Amino acid sequence: MCGAAREFYRLTDGRGSGTTISNNRTQLSTDSPKIQDSLGAGRHLDCGLRHYYLNIVRPILRRYRYCMPLAGLTLAAAAHAENQYSLSLGGGFAPRYQGSNQYRGVVAPGFSAKFGNGFFIDSTEGAGYRLDLPHGAFVSAAVSYDAGRTDENRFDMPGSDYLKGMGRIPGSVLVGVRAGVTLFNAAELSVTIDTPVTHTSRGVSGHMDLAVPVFKTAQHEIIVTGTVHAGSGRYTQTFYGVTDAQSMTSRFRPYSTSGGIDSASMAVAWNWTLSQHWSVLATGGVTRLLGRYGDSPIVQSRSNYYGIVGATYKF
Repeated sequence: MCGAAREFYRLTDGRGSGTTISNNRTQLSTDSPKIQDSLGAGRHLDCGLRHYYLNIVRPILRRYRYCMPLAGLTLAAAAHAENQYSLSLGGGFAPRYQGSNQYRGVVAPGFSAKFGNGFFIDSTEGAGYRLDLPHGAFVSAAVSYDAGRTDENRFDMPGSDYLKGMGRIPGSVLVGVRAGVTLFNAAELSVTIDTPVTHTSRGVSGHMDLAVPVFKTAQHEIIVTGTVHAGSGRYTQTFYGVTDAQSMTSRFRPYSTSGGIDSASMAVAWNWTLSQHWSVLATGGVTRLLGRYGDSPIVQSRSNYYGIVGATYKF
C-alpha cells in the first residue's frame, strides 16, 4: 500500500500542555512538571510522519506504490536533543497492488531508533541522516529497500494472480532525499525523491506532501495529508506499462507510458496518547490513479483504499 504512501512523520506525545508556538518555533514553558521532564525534546510535525508512519503505515503503503508519506503522526526531535527508540505493531487492509480491485489483510511490525546526532535506523525507512535547519526547514537522506511487485497472490509483498505472466518487478535498494519546511499552524510541506541504486531500470519516483494538523488536544491529534506522486518514464512503464514480451505471456495488450504525475492521495491520521510510552494510532486514505496511468490494462480500479490501526511503545 505504500500508494503508502509512501507516511505520519510525527506527532506530540501528549506533553504539550506547556507548549506555545511562535514564528514556527516551539518554546517550552518550565512551569509544568511534565514539560520539565521533556526539556530538550521539543517535537514538531514532520510530514514524513516518521514513527507511526515509518513503522506501521509505510511498510504497507510503500509496497503498493503509494506516495510515501500519505499520512501519519510522528515524534521527531526538533533539535536532535535525545535518542529515541520505539516498537510498533499494526494491521489493516490494503490493495494487492496499486490499481487492483482486490484487497488483503496486512501486518506491519517495526522498530525505530533516532539518535541525538541526527542519524536514524529504521526497519522500513532504512538508515540515514536528518538535518534540521533554521525557520522550520529540514533535509534528510536515507538508504532503504523496496520489495517490488510479483505476479501472484503473496502475503509478504504486493502482487496478484491477475498479473500472471507479467513477471516480477525486482526489489531495489533506494536512496531517498527529502526536504521540507514548516508552514502556517505547524503544517508541513515536503518533497521526496527516490532513486534506485540496484535494478535501476525501474526508474526514479518522487512525491510532494502537505500535512496539516486539523485537531489537537493533550491526548489526541488528527492530521490530514495530501500527496501528489510522479515517476520517470522508466518508473511508469515498469509499474503501469505492458511490453510486447509481457503481452505474449499475459492477458494484457501492449501499453506504453511516459513520465509524469501518476497519482494523487488523501489520508487522515489520528493519534491517541495513552501514556508517556504507549499510544494508539489509526489512519485511512484513498489514492487515485490519474490520466493515462489509470487507463493501463493492468488497472482494475483507478481508486484504492486502505485502513490501518496500530500501537506504539516508546522507550
